[in-house]
Amino acid sequence: MTSFAEVLPDGTPGARPVDFRPEAVAFSEQATTTVVDDDLQSSERWLPSLNVKWDINDEFLVRFAASEALTRPNIAQLNGARTFVPNFRFIIDPEAPVVDGERPISDIQTTQISVFGGNPDLLPIESTNLDLSFERYFGDNNSMSLALFSKNIRNNIIFGSQTIGTQTLDGIEVPIVFNGDLNQGEADVRGLEIAYTQFYENLPGILGNLGLQANYTYIDAEADPLLPFVDADGDGVPENFQRILRYGVEDFLGLSDHAVNLIGIYEDEKLEMRLAYNWRSEHLSSYRDFVSANPIFQESIGYLDGSVKYDITDNFQFRFQVANILDTKSNAQQQIDQAGQRFGRTSFTGDRRIRFGIRYAY
Repeated sequence: MTSFAEVLPDGTPGARPVDFRPEAVAFSEQATTTVVDDDLQSSERWLPSLNVKWDINDEFLVRFAASEALTRPNIAQLNGARTFVPNFRFIIDPEAPVVDGERPISDIQTTQISVFGGNPDLLPIESTNLDLSFERYFGDNNSMSLALFSKNIRNNIIFGSQTIGTQTLDGIEVPIVFNGDLNQGEADVRGLEIAYTQFYENLPGILGNLGLQANYTYIDAEADPLLPFVDADGDGVPENFQRILRYGVEDFLGLSDHAVNLIGIYEDEKLEMRLAYNWRSEHLSSYRDFVSANPIFQESIGYLDGSVKYDITDNFQFRFQVANILDTKSNAQQQIDQAGQRFGRTSFTGDRRIRFGIRYAY
């Protein structure tokens, strides 16, 4: 564990956290302890499911599905090892005399104890799922479908912050804030998907080798917002605001309202070419920016990718792929007020990746 009792790089006496907050430093450097949970019990869950298919005729069918699902946390998420790190605020007296070009530190305050690690108290994610689809199949490989879905999700696992207690250190009550995987609460996800696949074999000449795959998804999702303040005793009244989650965002993390995928296809006996465009509308990527504590939204974005496969012989195949043909930028914004106003946060340009390959089958 990192020691906070060392002199700061400038070597200034009285500029060490241990000089001002010895109990906070000692708390973070305590020896590793083993925690045994005697309340752990095995659990059994019934997960019923129902699937019904109705063939209206040779081309049309209807499907209905209802199910209960459960996803347990993985072993790494349940790891009980944790690291305690004090967060300090260094106070400089603007009226103090300058020493060697700098004013000395007049005080060091402990703002919180940050805890990093696993969460053995995580509950499994549970969901109740309803799906209804209308499907039409025509020709050899052609289809059209409309699917409606509804999911009620409980205990969704997200990365977040939660106050797990307080500790009196150096005469000050300091919040202890866990940073890691947490159960969010409840979320509702509803939406529809429209899909279409067709190969235009009836067109003349090489046009008969063309095909198209397309789908559109609309999602309406709401999740319980995380508590916007430190509530050590769970009574709903904030003790302080050292750990802030602003504006009570109810978006489901990582889900866009709209998504579109278009794939143009050319296939003959030797050559296969695909050009794919995948687009999604803006989505919430983080409930809390580590600097401003504001929620972060990724702007809408689309990627164009392409691939070519050519059978040189019955055994040799040449392959060529290009990812991010348009060299698309990924832009993010942070929300800065309750009304939803946003300003730019980050902008990244992803790599354009080109791959060549040869496959031999025998």
